[in-house]
Amino acid sequence: MRYLKIYEEFSAIPDDFVILDSIGHVLDPNEGLIYALLKRGGYDQMNPYDVDEHEVQGLSIEDRDLLDKYWLSVDTFVKDKINFDLIETTKELALDYLDEGDRLIIYAFISDILVYTEIFSHDVKSVSYPKYFKTKLDIISSSDDIKYIVRLDDKKYYFESEKSKELSSLVKEYFPTEKVDSR
Repeated sequence: MRYLKIYEEFSAIPDDFVILDSIGHVLDPNEGLIYALLKRGGYDQMNPYDVDEHEVQGLSIEDRDLLDKYWLSVDTFVKDKINFDLIETTKELALDYLDEGDRLIIYAFISDILVYTEIFSHDVKSVSYPKYFKTKLDIISSSDDIKYIVRLDDKKYYFESEKSKELSSLVKEYFPTEKVDSR
């Protein structure tokens, strides 16, 4: 009897799940988890994997388009929340470190969820906004709890903790109401 209950729990695919036919899996569009479809019916609830952490191989163009409807960039949710004056000031304050060959990385987190990364040096400028699913997007859109991490890496991309602490202290002086750290 216990076996039948377990089987019943795994046999029904929730109505809001999206079937990805090209890879034989289903997507939980709220959490961003992918589950294998079982041959006997249902899905393998015990072994999901996170779309954010794995590159989904073998998706058809149609399934990729379907996935992209739910897996959204946070840029539209956070552009008005991020203090870009702080970011530009941090880059100006870091120029001496950059002249020494260091690379500046600025992270922004909302409720401990990464929402922005900028890498800046004399020869590299990269800005990225991660993509998330509904559950995390809801947290991000409803919170203004922003924390910035300022990090300096040397030429071999090793974390320069003392320089990073020094730079984050300078940034805090300019923006005392913002949460800035060097971790």
